[in-house]
This record gives sequence, C-alpha cells and structure tokens, in this order.
Amino acid sequence: MCNKFAQIVTHADGTQRWIRPNFDPPTRDFDVAVRYELMKSAVERFPKQQIEVVYRAKSGIEKLNSFQWGLPKSGTSAVITNTRIENIKGFWSRFSNNRVLIPITNFFEFKEESGLKKPHSIWFKDFPIAYMAGIAGSFQPEENSDPIRWVTIITQEANSLMRQIHNHGENRFRQPCLVRPEYWDSWLGNLNYSEDSFFQFCKGYLSDEISVQEIEVPGSQMGLFSNPT
Repeated sequence: MCNKFAQIVTHADGTQRWIRPNFDPPTRDFDVAVRYELMKSAVERFPKQQIEVVYRAKSGIEKLNSFQWGLPKSGTSAVITNTRIENIKGFWSRFSNNRVLIPITNFFEFKEESGLKKPHSIWFKDFPIAYMAGIAGSFQPEENSDPIRWVTIITQEANSLMRQIHNHGENRFRQPCLVRPEYWDSWLGNLNYSEDSFFQFCKGYLSDEISVQEIEVPGSQMGLFSNPT
C-alpha cells in the first residue's frame, strides 16, 4: 500500500506549491500502522496559534501557509474560532470568498459526564489526513502594524455520535465541516457561492465514518485538533 500526503515542494526560484494528496482505499494495515505514525507525530493546535492552511492564491497556485486560528474580537483579547455554516449569509458573508482547507489528523471534543469534561479524540476512517472547511481574512491590530491573517473553522449540526460527545456549552451538538476531495477544486475556487453551495461542499458525515477514543489527559492540557507535521 502507498499513501501520499499533502506536502510543500520548493522550486528553484524559491516559490512553493502545495501538492494534493491522494489516498489508497482504507485497509486494516492503514488503520493500525499509518494512522498511528501520523497521530504520534501530529502537533496539537490551540486558539490564537498559527495553524497550517491550504488556500488558492490570486495567481491560481494552491499554497500551504500559516494563519492565526481565530478572528480577533474588537476591544478584547478573545478570538472567534468557529463559524456556523448557517450564518454564512450574515456577518460572515464578507469573507465567504476566502475559503480555505485546514489539514488535520484528528480533532478533539469534550464530553460532559457528571460535571466532568472528558476529552475525546475523533478521526475520519477513510482519510489519514482530512481537510476541514474554513474561511479566512486579515486584521490590523494597530496602525502601521503588520496585518494578522486569521482563519475560522466552519461547523455544522452534529451527527448522532458527535451529539453524544459534544454535549455541553454554547456550541454543543456541533461538528467541524469536512470538505471531501471531489469538492476541493470548487471550494478553493474564486467564485461567489450561495449559502446553498456551502451546504453542498460541506455535506455532513455520518457516525460510522468516524472513530472516537476517550483520552486520559486533563482537559486543560488538550488542544482542539492536530495538524500533521
């Protein structure tokens, strides 16, 4: 079996290009060996950190670069990390053409039981590296300062298994949107899509498409997803 993953190739002139991954059909060997190695080397990411993002530049070339996870809230130190897909036609419509893909090996959610929040790792059975939907923009914190490029993760209504896990808080019963390979071209394109198109490109995934494992780590030490390295 040969699995190929997203990577950056540097050309002689110094420019870089993202090389699209392709995947063999999932097998038992893939589940045990490849995913173990990927997740062992993955790096957990937290809000306000730099995360790897795939986007299509004005030149038409797809690139991988680092953006801050979260749109800064004016007048506070907080950031907005998620965008509900149902709200794309509202405040977020001004950024709806800035669509990006966020590569992950797995993501984390916390299940509340008897007042305790227990972290769980979730990954997609069919993809060693999955690509979440995101929208991006830039923010200039002070005059004459360098702009901060930010990204938020688009979320949707959770499937039945995710509803059991992500069962508390203001954003309970939500899950990150997955963009499947057949929609990468459209998602990264520069067309102005309607809200209905967002739902088409970010179709929900079923409970049997993901695997879940409870993690014996204090919640305060957990990131919210892992970028492949």
